[in-house]
Amino acid sequence: MTQLLTASAPTSALAQAVLRPHPGANVSCYWCKKLLRACDGERTVAQVAELLHLPLQICLKLVKRAHQQGWAELSVQAPALPTESGHTAPLWDSLLEVLGPGGEALLTRAASMSRCQPRAVPVHQAANFLIGVELLLPESRRGQLVPLLDRLRDQYAS
Repeated sequence: MTQLLTASAPTSALAQAVLRPHPGANVSCYWCKKLLRACDGERTVAQVAELLHLPLQICLKLVKRAHQQGWAELSVQAPALPTESGHTAPLWDSLLEVLGPGGEALLTRAASMSRCQPRAVPVHQAANFLIGVELLLPESRRGQLVPLLDRLRDQYAS
């Protein structure tokens, strides 16, 4: 999750993350208190920014501070489920955004392992595709992304 908080991470990936306040956290910043009160564990950072009428960039700075101070936990929102076409383009695009540079090659290899076309993974193959993604992840990224991949596999299985 720390990678989402770095300058190199896509802003839209962090904007789609969910901030969960730690109960009983002694928050000393007025604006962070306001931010954390608006976080319900389901709203994305972008939704909270809109609710508070704050520019997204300001909200992102507050999110980073709240996370760094240990006042809240940040987690990646599960990407959207498939479109009516029966393919998982929203899943592909969301994973690509989270993976960043090199993500396209990793996803293409995972699609190949699943015997699917890149960007056109059939819904019934999504779980296999996600297993391929997990297997191909560099060790340094596994701890961060495996919980997201597990949630996605559960979503696509149901």
